[in-house]
This record gives sequence, C-alpha cells and structure tokens, in this order.
Amino acid sequence: MKGLTCCCLLLLASCSASTSGPNPASGANVYYLNFEGQTLTPGADNPATNTSELLSGSVSLPAYLAGDAQRATKIQAIVHEVEAILAPYDIAVVTSRPASGAYDMVVAGGTSQQAGFPTGLHAEAVVDCTAARPRHISLVFDLSTGHDAARQIIGSLGVSHGISASTTSTDCMCIADAGCTAPAAACTIGGPGTPVSSNANCEAVGVTTMDVHQKFLAEFGQHP
Repeated sequence: MKGLTCCCLLLLASCSASTSGPNPASGANVYYLNFEGQTLTPGADNPATNTSELLSGSVSLPAYLAGDAQRATKIQAIVHEVEAILAPYDIAVVTSRPASGAYDMVVAGGTSQQAGFPTGLHAEAVVDCTAARPRHISLVFDLSTGHDAARQIIGSLGVSHGISASTTSTDCMCIADAGCTAPAAACTIGGPGTPVSSNANCEAVGVTTMDVHQKFLAEFGQHP
C-alpha cells in the first residue's frame, strides 16, 4: 500500500444513511465523513480505533473550517454533493460515527503540517490496490473546500479501495496529478476510456484507461 498526497499533487510512499435514491443504501458499505475533529494514532488502518497507517505519530486534527461563520452551510453543501455523486452505488454516506460494523472514514480539518506532512496539501489517502485492509482512513485538510473537498473525499475512498486515480480534470478520481486543480463544478464519475494516472495506478501492466463507473459498481455494488 502507498500513501497518496493530494494537493496538486505529490505521491508519497446519529448514523443516518444517505437517502439519495428511492431506497437507502443497504449498509454494506458505510462512509463516515468526520468534520468535527479527531485524534489519530499510527497503526494499521482501522476507523473504529482511529489508527492510521498514513501517520508517523499521534495527531489531533481540529474540526473542519473551525471558526468559519459559514462552516455549517459549507459542510452541508459538501455532504450533499458527495451523496449525489455516490448515489448510484451501494454506499451509505453518514456524518455521525457508526455504533458498530465496518466503515471507511475521512477526517476533514486542520492543515497538512498538523498531520505531519509538507505544507500546502489538500488531502492524504492510502492507495490500496490489493484491498489488504477492507476499510481505511483518509485525510482532507482545510485548504480543500467546496467542489474540491467533495472530489477529494470521493477520490480518497476510491484509491483506498483499489480504484486508480485519473488524469481527467473533471473526474472525481483526479486527485493525484498537477492537472487536478480545484474544479469549478461538481466532479463526475468517468466512463470507458478514462485515462489512468501513473501516480496512483492499480491497473494491470500496460493498461492505461479504465471505466471508473464500472469499477465503483464492482467494488461497492449498485444502489438498491
């Protein structure tokens, strides 16, 4: 597994389900968006115990956009955007920690320096091409806001589940290359022919394109 530093970018080695769609997700895949601050310790990724393999030491990250008068509105917009984009898949997006069961978690807040990384990064994620661990912790920092935050949250989930990053600037998996600048609109899930980034590549040798939508379906299933 590798760590993916998402800025522009550099590569370094009550639990309410989303109500998008006619029925709620099955609960087989739960994605906890943690905007309220979190202390994390080094270790094999385990959201339930707040241990992260991205870290070399314990860190306490503050709440996302702490002190911003529009914080609640901005978070709500990000959550709704993530829910809408992930609506075709069997993924329950929640903003309260699940009381039980397995789940992925993204911790949003603070700066990359506070987490022990170089300055100016937007996010950090594990690239797990072999799904060695079923659930992961990703980090999104205060520099990432609006559409970019939604893309980082979705892209981090993808690469941690073995879905390659993309070089298409409008794609939700575009989180690992210099061309992945802050999007002006919500990102989209690419279809056949989406180019693969060499910075977070889980494809077989020689494969240079992918169908992101089909990969999400294969990994998470279709929304019921």
